[in-house]
Amino acid sequence: MSPTSTDVLGQSADETELTTSEYHALLSSERRKFALSVLVDCDGCVSLDDVASEVAAMERRDGCATDGGDERTVAITLHHIHLPKLDAAGLITYDHDANEVVETPTDEAI
Repeated sequence: MSPTSTDVLGQSADETELTTSEYHALLSSERRKFALSVLVDCDGCVSLDDVASEVAAMERRDGCATDGGDERTVAITLHHIHLPKLDAAGLITYDHDANEVVETPTDEAI
């Protein structure tokens, strides 16, 4: 977990149970939903660039790309906002320094 992960949802790293409200908050972002969708289909370590590329393509395809679907912008928001929130919730493990998702969520976690 990233050093600031306990601050994102206001819970400690040991707490893994999310409330319905916390799930709703996490899934309120289309970008986070797309990122989870990409990660569920992957095995092993996934780079931020690969996730950003897939998420940008999904946003363009669905017509919800608010920033034009620019992969660089998607990667920046994933890195600074969305992946840390998912990491804090225990749905993924994001290596902030290596820019890699080192574990993917299981179907049961989502």
